[in-house]
Amino acid sequence: MHSGATLSLEALLELGLSADAEFPKELRDVVTYDRFGQQFSLGAIFVATVRVLQYRLAERVEGATSVSPVIRAAIARDAFWREVNFVAGGAPDGKLDEDAVTWEDLASRPSGIQQLPVDVTLEIRALLDDLFSHGAHARVALGFVQALLLINGFLRSDHGEGLSAFVARFARVSSFRKIASGAQRERTLARAVEDVFGGGVLAAEFRKTVDEDAGRNLQAEVLNELTDHLVAFASSGSFEVHPRGVAMPVSYRRSVRAPVPSDPESIGLIHPIDQHLALARTIADIVERWPNLGPLIGAVDVVGNELDEPNWAYVPVLDELCGRVGERLVRTSHAGEHFMWPIQGIRSVGELIRPSRVVDRIGHALALDPTCADFITGAAKPVYDARSVLDDVCWLVGVGHANDDVVAFAHRLLGWLGMQERGLGLVDFVAAWEARRTVGGMSEYLGFGTGESFTPPLEIQLAYARSLSGPALALTLMLYQGRAPGFEAMDKPLPSGLAAEYGRINDTLSPILADAVVGWVVEEGIVIEACPTSNLTLAGLPRPKYLPIGGWLSRGVVVTVSSDDPTHFSTRIEDELEVLRPILSSSDLSAVVKSSLHYCCQLGGQYDGEQMRRLASAATEGAWASVAV
Repeated sequence: MHSGATLSLEALLELGLSADAEFPKELRDVVTYDRFGQQFSLGAIFVATVRVLQYRLAERVEGATSVSPVIRAAIARDAFWREVNFVAGGAPDGKLDEDAVTWEDLASRPSGIQQLPVDVTLEIRALLDDLFSHGAHARVALGFVQALLLINGFLRSDHGEGLSAFVARFARVSSFRKIASGAQRERTLARAVEDVFGGGVLAAEFRKTVDEDAGRNLQAEVLNELTDHLVAFASSGSFEVHPRGVAMPVSYRRSVRAPVPSDPESIGLIHPIDQHLALARTIADIVERWPNLGPLIGAVDVVGNELDEPNWAYVPVLDELCGRVGERLVRTSHAGEHFMWPIQGIRSVGELIRPSRVVDRIGHALALDPTCADFITGAAKPVYDARSVLDDVCWLVGVGHANDDVVAFAHRLLGWLGMQERGLGLVDFVAAWEARRTVGGMSEYLGFGTGESFTPPLEIQLAYARSLSGPALALTLMLYQGRAPGFEAMDKPLPSGLAAEYGRINDTLSPILADAVVGWVVEEGIVIEACPTSNLTLAGLPRPKYLPIGGWLSRGVVVTVSSDDPTHFSTRIEDELEVLRPILSSSDLSAVVKSSLHYCCQLGGQYDGEQMRRLASAATEGAWASVAV
C-alpha cells in the first residue's frame, strides 16, 4: 500500500446506519451532481441512502434499527425520493432516470454500478435485487442506486482531473468521513484497517498528517496520532490470522503559500520552513528517545500539490532528518506529479537527488517521462513566473546542466528583475540556492541561530535584508516575499520575449534532463513508488501503455507498485498488478512484485494480534519506552 487507510463507500454506509449524530455543519453546503448535471446536497443524499438501508433492515428484522415514522410513511407512499430531491434543491417532481431500472442496465453503463468500490458486497446487491423484485418499491430502489452513484461520484477522482482537483477532492472527502467518526472514531479506524487488509494485503502504510501549528505540542500530536491507530489495529482483528506489516509514516501535507506581509517594511517566509523544521526535530526527538517507535513510524513523507509548495521547501528538512535519524526512518517525497512546464517537473524530482540526495524513495515521478509530461502540462502555454524559473536556472547550474543558452538567459532574467542594479549576479543566486538546501547553509548566511537551533523567522524587517550582501541577500529573496520592488518582482510572470526564450530552452533541454535524472535515480538506488490507476486517472493517460514503468525497469530503476488512495481510485493492490499485466513482460512484472514485497512490506514492523494489543496497551498508558517491537 502506498497511502493511508481510507473508508470504502460500504463502510461509510454501515457506520452511518448506527450514527445518530447530526450531519457535520461544514458539509451541509457540499454538493454533488448526477450525470445530467442536476445538483444534489451530499448531506441529504447520504442521509437518505442510510435511511433506505435502515428501512429495509428494519423490515427484515423488526426492531433491529430505528427508522423515523415520518420517513417510513414517506417510503410507503412512494414519496420519499421526491421529498429528498426537493430538500436537496432538485426538481420538485423528483424525476428519475426511468430507463435505469435494473441492475443489469446500470452495470452496462460507463457511470454505472461497476464504478462502485470492489467491496460493495453481495449483501448490497441482494438488497437491491430484493427491492427491484417488489414493484411497490421500484422507485425506492432506483433512488437508492442513484444515491450510491452520486456519492460514489463525489468520492471518485475523474479521469484527467489533475492533482490540484484531486487535492481539493481529498480535503472534501476527509471532511465527509467525519459523518462516520466522532464518537465512533475507534470503530471507524478499525473498519478502515479491515478494508485495507482485505484481499491478502501483507503490509500497509497508514500515513499520519500532523498539524504543524507552532502553538501546538507537536510531540503529543504525533504520539496521539500513533495511539489512535494502534487502538484501532488492536480491535480490528486483522492481525489474528498471520502477522501484518505496519508503518505509520508522518506526512507533511504541502501548505498553500503564505500571504504577503501587509507592512511594506517587512518580508515574510513564502513557505513555513520554520514549522517544517520544528516537526522534523520533533520526529527525530521521538525516535531518539524511544527507538522502538522508529519501525512503527517507518518513514517521513511529503505529499500534496507541488504547485502549492515546491520540494525545495522540504530539502533542508529531509536533509536534517538524515543527519539526525539516518537509516532509522525512510525519507520519501512525492515529486513530478503536477507542474506547469517540463523542466519545473523534472527539477521537482531532481533537486531531491542532486547535488545531494535527501530521499530514499520518490512517489510517481511522472515528469521523468516525456509522454506523461505532455499529458500533464497540456497544450496551453504555461505562465512562467520569475521565482520558479530562477529556481530552474540555479538547479541547472548547480548540477552542471546549464549550457550557454541557459547562462545567457539567466543574465537577461536577472537584468529584467533589476538584480544587477543591486550588485547581484548569477553566482550569488546559485550560491544562495545551494545554501538553501541545508540548515547549516542558511544559518551561515542569515544567522538566527546556529546549527540545529537555526530557525528562519516568520518575518524580518526589510532593513535587515537590505543590509545583507551577495549570496545572503539572494537567499532572502529566495526564501521571503514582500512588497519591496526587489521581492515583488520575483513573483511576476516573465514578459513575452523571455517567456518565448525559456520555452525554447524547455523544448531543447527537458528530454536530456529527464534522461539524466533517471540515471541519477539508478545510480543512487532510489526507489520509485508507482501507482498505476492513480497515474492514469490524474495525469489523464488514455491507456496503460503510456505508463513509464516498463521503460524505467529497462534502465534499471527499482519500481514498486502501490494503490494510492483506494477510496478515490476504487482500486486495490491486486487491481494495480492487473493494470500492468498486459504491458509488462512476466519477468518485469515479477521484478515489480518482488521489489514491492521487499521495500513496502519491510518498511515498518511485523506484528501479530498479541503484539499489536501490547503495543496499543502501552500506547494508551503512555508507556512508550516499554514498547517491545
